[in-house]
Amino acid sequence: MSARLSQPIFGLDAASHISVAQHRQVGSRFSLRYLSRAPGHVPTQQEVNDLKAAGIGLAMVYENLPGDPLKGHERGREDAQFALAQARSLGMPAGRPIYFAVDFDVSPHPDETDPYFDGVAEVLGREHCGPYGGIDVVSRQLNRGFKWAWQTYAWSRNRLDSRAQIHQYSNGHSIGATPVDYDHAYYEDFGQWWGVPGGVSTDNATGPTDPHRYLRFPEQPLPWHGKVLHERWLVQEYDRYRAAPHMGANEEMLDLLRLDLTKARKRVWYVAHYDPKTGQRHPQPTWDKYYRGWRWQQLLKRSRGERLV
Repeated sequence: MSARLSQPIFGLDAASHISVAQHRQVGSRFSLRYLSRAPGHVPTQQEVNDLKAAGIGLAMVYENLPGDPLKGHERGREDAQFALAQARSLGMPAGRPIYFAVDFDVSPHPDETDPYFDGVAEVLGREHCGPYGGIDVVSRQLNRGFKWAWQTYAWSRNRLDSRAQIHQYSNGHSIGATPVDYDHAYYEDFGQWWGVPGGVSTDNATGPTDPHRYLRFPEQPLPWHGKVLHERWLVQEYDRYRAAPHMGANEEMLDLLRLDLTKARKRVWYVAHYDPKTGQRHPQPTWDKYYRGWRWQQLLKRSRGERLV
């Protein structure tokens, strides 16, 4: 497994064409696209070429009919053979993985997908494939030796397997007329066909200077009222978009970021006043711990739309 990033990289997934301009509008740095027996879901060679020329990463997931991962070993072999041939026809480099979608809730029996993934692995090898799905199927197949996983927040009950390279954290959005979902990549290598790096690696012993004190904001995912918040990423993304505000998609992204900054602000206030495990109120607010008072002020200002950087 490659180095884990200290802040996730933002990207989009969709079952239809996303142009380079659309990625640029919202600051997306990678695209997650489909392999399928439904031709309309598959990117064209021109889309692949455009993404590569623009330096936007591309990773692939196979999905056909939703119930296919419950249809056993032979279906897994057939799907892997089909997906591999389709990916190669689009120019997938050797050694790149393919995700296979389990786009429904498999709890409490994620083991029912085992025969399917065994069939997939027979063709690709466990080091070159893995599941897309909720926490149960992702953790199940990672524990069985599969090296790749793309986890969705759906069916995950506010839990995230830290081994998953990608997290689909919000869906139901659109850019123009194109429906898209929002994703974070957590590792330098998340299965992309060409490089995206540029996020900060936790393996760097000597990082860049931190004039805005971003390192005071926690980088680990923090669950809060049905959301998984990345406080440091939220602050940095807000500052990047707020530095040059304009109408359109940039304004829409600022509004979305401010909603989550408000949630992060409320979370910081709560943990300063209450024990999250017991719900008991502290005799005195613990503002000093982990820079909570400073962070609350910083999050408050950004949630109100102020420009700090």
